[in-house]
Amino acid sequence: MRVDIQRNAARESIYAEIDAERERQDTKYGAEKDLPIMLGEDLRLVEHHEYVKRVYEIRDRKGLRSHSLALIEEVSELVHARTMSERETEAIQVAACAVKLIEAIRWQRRAAR
Repeated sequence: MRVDIQRNAARESIYAEIDAERERQDTKYGAEKDLPIMLGEDLRLVEHHEYVKRVYEIRDRKGLRSHSLALIEEVSELVHARTMSERETEAIQVAACAVKLIEAIRWQRRAAR
C-alpha cells in the first residue's frame, strides 16, 4: 500500500483540530461519558431515514454526490443502528465522512485562490 505523506500530514492537522475541539467540549460540558448514546426523541431528528437513503443512492448512481449528503446519510444510519456494535461502526463512518468533508473544504479553499 502506497502512503501519501502529504495527505496524511494534512489529515494529522485535522485530527489535531478535532482533538482540540474535544478538549474545548470537555472544558465547557465536562466529559459526559455517562450521557445516553441515544434518546428516543433523537429518531425524530432523522425520521426520514429511508428517504435520505433513497436520495443518497439515486444521487450516487447519477454521479451527483455531495459530502454533506454523505454525512447526513451516515448520521441517519447511526441514529437507526440497533446495537452498540453497529452504533460504534456507524460513528466511525460519521467521523470519517466529517474528516473527508473537512479535507474537501480545505482543498476547495486552496483551489479557489
